[in-house]
Amino acid sequence: MDLNPAGFLSSNAIATNGVQQVGVANATASNTGYHAFLWSGTAASAVNLNPAGFGVSQAYGTNGLLQVGYGLGNAVSGEQALVWSGTATSFTDLGLLLPAAGTWTSSTAYTIDAAGNIFGFAEGTYNARFSYYAVEWSPTAVPEPATFTLLAAAGAGLLMRRKRSKNVGRRGL
Repeated sequence: MDLNPAGFLSSNAIATNGVQQVGVANATASNTGYHAFLWSGTAASAVNLNPAGFGVSQAYGTNGLLQVGYGLGNAVSGEQALVWSGTATSFTDLGLLLPAAGTWTSSTAYTIDAAGNIFGFAEGTYNARFSYYAVEWSPTAVPEPATFTLLAAAGAGLLMRRKRSKNVGRRGL
């Protein structure tokens, strides 16, 4: 099945939950127009998840209700872990849920389970040590965007699980 959305030069489906597919599509010959996409089995179902103000985004996982990945832009220099609920305007910046005690330079969400637990990494300085940190954003139930807003306001939702080696390879588009 060709999922390439109209108007895009190429696309790559990265993950599926069996019903939805997520990934990325490129709109430019210079490979600088990558946008996160959501599909439901056909090219006609393609939804561009790239939020306004973001130059680049990519989706890495879905649980059928929410999609996770990252965006680059929106006046922030590093990648920002994002979660969407099916539209570009529904995104929530998961970086807002990282511990305030840290200085974070980037984050990416890679997968989401059926309960809404999101797994990824954050890069930055935490407890006076610069490193990559594996993280779990853990809502108490499958989150809606409003739930994430409440969690951000409360400063909850993140468990630092383990440090990732600084030498861990980065992914490319």
